[in-house]
Amino acid sequence: MRAVGIDLGGSKLLACLTDEGGRILGRTVRATGRDTGPVEACHLIARATRELSDTFGPFDVAGVGFPGQVDFRVGRVGGSVMLDGWLDVPLAEL
Repeated sequence: MRAVGIDLGGSKLLACLTDEGGRILGRTVRATGRDTGPVEACHLIARATRELSDTFGPFDVAGVGFPGQVDFRVGRVGGSVMLDGWLDVPLAEL
């Protein structure tokens, strides 16, 4: 199983593609800022994962690390002290 891990933060978005053994096959970075809202962040995630998939092949699963309150059972962001505009956002759905 190949996975993409996404670290969404207040200064950057880091996405890494790994193989079943956890070896990093590729990575890409995008700049973010405090004003990176949910829609822009989802576009950055889509572009980063597309770049990794186009370069290194498809992946099976993805996970997103987020700097704030997250109800992981439903994939909803409650809020963040690092990113503005993230209040009750259905991140998994987006």
